[in-house]
This record gives sequence, C-alpha cells and structure tokens, in this order.
Amino acid sequence: MVNNVAYMVTGIAEETSAEVVRRQFETGFWGAMNLTNALLPSVRARKEGQIVTVSSIVGLAGPPSLSCCTASKHAVQDGLQVPGL
Repeated sequence: MVNNVAYMVTGIAEETSAEVVRRQFETGFWGAMNLTNALLPSVRARKEGQIVTVSSIVGLAGPPSLSCCTASKHAVQDGLQVPGL
C-alpha cells in the first residue's frame, strides 16, 4: 500500500480556526494512521507486503503559510513508524 495523503491548508496558525486544523489532521495524519492500522493485520498474517507512507519536505521545514500542513506532515513522519516491518 502507498499511503499518499494530500490535503493542504494554507494560512498562518493564529489565523486558522480549530475546525480547519482538525480537518487537516483528520486527513493528513489520522487518515494515514487509520489506513496503516487497517492493513497491518493482513500484512503481519501473510508475513509479506509493504506499507509506504509518503510525507513531504514541508514536514521538516515548512513556510509559515503552511503551518497546519507542516504540523500534520511532521506528525506523519514521526508517528507512523511501524516496528518490525
């Protein structure tokens, strides 16, 4: 599976509503996390398969106008490392 979630909220953090930030994380982080968790049991049962999660350079160093996207991509980079795969 290739996990290539793409949803980009633009705007600086203090001008972005909590609802917009939630939508960014629901798609950008939780969408990737949910897909990974749904697939893991079958990958482990078969003892084969690959899960590739695509993030973005924005997760390392994004501009202020992409603060929400940067945060969700950073969460993907740090949070979706699956031990043993």
